[in-house]
Amino acid sequence: MSDTAENVLDSFEKWVLVPLRRLLIGNPKETHFIAFVILCVAIDNLASIRYLGDYPLKRQRYHGKKRYKDFIENYMPKPYQAFSNKLYEDFRCNLVHQFQLTVFDVQQSPSSEKMHLQRIRNGMICLNSRLLYEDIRSAYKKLRKELIGKHPDKQALTSFSKAGYQKWSHKEV
Repeated sequence: MSDTAENVLDSFEKWVLVPLRRLLIGNPKETHFIAFVILCVAIDNLASIRYLGDYPLKRQRYHGKKRYKDFIENYMPKPYQAFSNKLYEDFRCNLVHQFQLTVFDVQQSPSSEKMHLQRIRNGMICLNSRLLYEDIRSAYKKLRKELIGKHPDKQALTSFSKAGYQKWSHKEV
């Protein structure tokens, strides 16, 4: 049985956004790398919540790149749009599957905030964990408003309904 958009989004906030925030402020020197992996997967999950129903079920796995890029281009702040392809290939694929990056340099220090999404001395593009988290949180709020706000976006709601999103299997113990 499929779940409601509100329940799915509430679960995302409870099981992803809240723990991520704790991870980022807890001991960032030790946890920032794993926080980036989760931030990357959070974008992927939000992209699926929004776009999964837009593509034929038989070809879902072939549309992951398009969903990821569409989410970045339509929900993340404008500066990310120039990097949507690189974010998918390097951040999403290389970081999650190989624990390495060739384009982005992930950083957590407050001093790196001013370099966020800019080329730094090593030629890589700086990603600051706190700023990326805040931008993902803003994208989540925008999606939430589209799906369950006062005036829901019909296309987004139709896509969500077609996807038949299931209840989160994670439960509190």
